[in-house]
Amino acid sequence: MPSQTCTVVPISARSTPDGLITAVEDDYLIAPLRLPPAPEDERGRGLLLLGLLTDSCGNSAAHRGAKDVWCCLRPVSPGGGSRQPASRRSASHPNEIGAGE
Repeated sequence: MPSQTCTVVPISARSTPDGLITAVEDDYLIAPLRLPPAPEDERGRGLLLLGLLTDSCGNSAAHRGAKDVWCCLRPVSPGGGSRQPASRRSASHPNEIGAGE
């Protein structure tokens, strides 16, 4: 059985007029790729899940030689409505959310 390790990962969340933005700091500097995982893969589903469950997502340069992988959840109006998957709507930086819409 593989050994289990625990890593502390900085997570931030902030409320904006566009919704709740959550970011995870990652010290791996290469931008993540959204690739379809094979059924037997144990990793590689994070961006796929973010794209399905959030309104927008992306990654941006952070401080101290790291990057942030972030997502935004917009509030749903009381009348309902469906969310458009983030894979169809993405920004390069969380500050661009809502720009031009």
